[in-house]
Amino acid sequence: MLTRPSKTYGSLSVGIQRAAHELGLKIGRDLSVICFDDALSYFPNGSGAPLFTATRSSVRDAGRRCGTLLIDRIEAADDAPVVTELWEAELVVGGSTGPNLAGMPRREA
Repeated sequence: MLTRPSKTYGSLSVGIQRAAHELGLKIGRDLSVICFDDALSYFPNGSGAPLFTATRSSVRDAGRRCGTLLIDRIEAADDAPVVTELWEAELVVGGSTGPNLAGMPRREA
């Protein structure tokens, strides 16, 4: 049993779901999966309640900002400080996470 959450991208989460099923594991009970979900994703995270717990932020906005930072860096003096930013992401709690069961006896599937 995995005792740490696994973080992945939305499309990879589908593969993890299939592998867990083949191993007789239940996501959210035997292992937790947290994925990154962009608002432009081609893999929707469920139609009602989200299937996976996910962090969500806009890849489009991040790409736009990276482009601006790159242009600014190219135009800046050689000794200009490097700009770093930390963006907040929304946490969408879905059915793919459960309590930390480290040290607990494993339940049979």
